Amino acid sequence: PDERDRQRVINHLRSEAFVHLFPSPIAGVGVRAFRQIPAGIDPFPLCNPHMAAKERFLVLNAAELRAMPEGVFEQVQCFYAPLTEDDGWIPQKDDKGEVLYGVLATGLNSMNLSWYLNHSDDPNIVFKDAEDDGGYNTFQTRRVIEAGEELTTDYRDLGKEFFELVCEDKSEVEKVRPKP
Repeated sequence: PDERDRQRVINHLRSEAFVHLFPSPIAGVGVRAFRQIPAGIDPFPLCNPHMAAKERFLVLNAAELRAMPEGVFEQVQCFYAPLTEDDGWIPQKDDKGEVLYGVLATGLNSMNLSWYLNHSDDPNIVFKDAEDDGGYNTFQTRRVIEAGEELTTDYRDLGKEFFELVCEDKSEVEKVRPKP
């Protein structure tokens, strides 16, 4: 790291550091604002992206994941939304009918804070697909988020299988269609 990298970290801490993990009343661990976050920004920016690893995914099917030690498949399902068809809702399946998951090539231990966002039907941030291969998916605040407020996203934007994780009445999933 050089002096420019150092200055970017100082500027990041001054104007772009907003969130931390906390025990969420919604589910498990969540992301909470420790200071106010403006509307219309990415609350998870990288300050030295040239030093960050590209976000690459490997495709694994559900059968491969079910064969893992106890608890592994459940963790994959909690963090990695299944790949979806072009409609963004229906999960992709392999030729044997197994759901396909895109898993970070660096594994479960390299996720940033945005991976801990919980679901809300009225989220305060929205998901944005990466603009190019190897780029990071991002989020954008829908409104000002106050200090102490949990950041949430709508899991429907991540597809049917991922939304099923939070839908208590599974029959409701079939009634839901993704937002345009």
